Amino acid sequence: MKKLLRVFWMLLFMLVLLTSMAAAEENEDTTPVEEKTKASLSEDGNYYIFGRMIDLTESMTAEERMEVNHYIIQFIESTECDITLYMIKSVESFGYASVDEFADNYYYSETYPYGYGEGGDCVFFVYEQEKNELSMVYFGDIPRISTWAVMKAKWYFNYYLRSNDAYDGAIGVIDRIWRDLEEYHPYTEPVSNKMSATWFVPFHDEKIDRLLDFSRLIPDEDTDSVKARLAELRRKYGVDVIVLTAPDSDGLDAEAFNDDFYDYGGFGVGEERTGIILFVRMGPTSADRFYTISTCGYAIDYFEKDDIEHIYDEMLPDFRNGRYDRGIMLCLDLIEKQLKHVIEPEEFAGVLKEDIKKRPNADRVVDLADVLSDSQIDKLETRIEKIRDKFHTDVLVLTADDLDGYAPEDYLRYYYKYRGYGEGDTRSGVAILITKDRADRGTIQAYGKAAKLFDEKALNRLSSIVYGSLTSKRDYGSAMDTFVRKVGFFAQWKHFPMQTSTFVVFLVIVWLIVTTMAKVKKASNKTISRALSAGQYVEPGSYVVNSVNEVFLNSKVTKQRRPEPSSSGGSSRGGGGGTHHSSSGTSHGGGGGRHF
Repeated sequence: MKKLLRVFWMLLFMLVLLTSMAAAEENEDTTPVEEKTKASLSEDGNYYIFGRMIDLTESMTAEERMEVNHYIIQFIESTECDITLYMIKSVESFGYASVDEFADNYYYSETYPYGYGEGGDCVFFVYEQEKNELSMVYFGDIPRISTWAVMKAKWYFNYYLRSNDAYDGAIGVIDRIWRDLEEYHPYTEPVSNKMSATWFVPFHDEKIDRLLDFSRLIPDEDTDSVKARLAELRRKYGVDVIVLTAPDSDGLDAEAFNDDFYDYGGFGVGEERTGIILFVRMGPTSADRFYTISTCGYAIDYFEKDDIEHIYDEMLPDFRNGRYDRGIMLCLDLIEKQLKHVIEPEEFAGVLKEDIKKRPNADRVVDLADVLSDSQIDKLETRIEKIRDKFHTDVLVLTADDLDGYAPEDYLRYYYKYRGYGEGDTRSGVAILITKDRADRGTIQAYGKAAKLFDEKALNRLSSIVYGSLTSKRDYGSAMDTFVRKVGFFAQWKHFPMQTSTFVVFLVIVWLIVTTMAKVKKASNKTISRALSAGQYVEPGSYVVNSVNEVFLNSKVTKQRRPEPSSSGGSSRGGGGGTHHSSSGTSHGGGGGRHF
């Protein structure tokens, strides 16, 4: 009996053990590891292509949507990251308050599995047609995608969508994210090749920042002030000014990329899309580091070749020394200085451009630098009044400390015009500007009819007299008195040349002097008879020639400047002028640049 009981318990134990093993085998997950980590695989091992390219705006054909979906599958396989692109009218039309809420709903839907791997990595793009805006939402852990890649993706997509080519836009979005995740991913060329003036639709997008510092060259604490300055330049001069820094130029030459970025990014003011953009490419090596400037619209005329070359040269020391923020700020200073030179301001010296009028009773001596005494000012005003009455030529004496960023010649020109100086319809007059820090390099200008009387030669003589006196004596009052007196002297000779009778008397006196000198010269001639040959003038044995040397007394050499190599060929110096066309067909100026 005991033996039977022992066998029973042994059989029972074995039965329980076998049952447990069978249950364990039933519960074991037999899914291969490589399939388990791919959340977007269907049961038959194929990727879902249901919802990677969802176009509810009818911007693509069914065939195009299928091709984009297949391209996304290649992206997923290569990058181990999911990507999807929704094209809708607006998230509000689906009942969602934000793009994030819209993306969350579809990403976490149980119907279709989005996301790659256990973390469910996915890049979710949503284009809202009513807002003409492309947004991006991350899911999972995707720290490798840079803001620069996202910016290029949006830039590329927006351009092609405006060109009625959503297919190339979608491929471009995927392509730029792909290249950021995989350094050696090949470029995908547009299928339709619609980058032409025919398809390009210019527009002005005020929502885009004008400071796009993807290389972080501007300190964080200065970004707001730089953005404010760029906005002020656009408001004040009607010129869009953009600063772009980035690690690459999207596989293009830096100059060509800069032109395209300006066009496809929607920059520019007015129908001519006037603007100027600085692009700094911060590549990994010095051969890849380059900055260039492109102009568009009226800015092509505002900034000639020499102006842009000057900006390049001035920036180079700071860039080579790693002071990139200082170089960029210097560039903005020079841009504004040039704009002040070529564009009349809407307001100057407290006078609006629309309110400019002649002011005959205004002070002709304006001592903003406070270097003249009251008695000196009164004396100058009296002299100027006589010149105005007698010669109908205005005279302005101006001293200043702060020129508000203007070049002296521009400051004087605008002050003269906006404050209403000048005589007659042509606003004829002569003006001088002196500043304390450049007392020996002041500015003298003539306007209207006076510009013909006081030509460049006369102004140079006047400058030499005045500034020579000021440099030696450092007496502003005496120098300004010299200026006014000399203006009166020149005006006297210009306006009142000699009378006819005086001129005749002058000619008679000159004739008498010349005649007398000729007689004296003739009397000193000892030749008795006319010589028949040169030998008659030489006394035999009076000279001996020991040797003969050829001496080269003069030469004339014509020099022609050798053209500098293109920056695309690796030179550190490129040209800054000329007009060329971007891939959209838009005309641009500038170009060239510097390696640093």
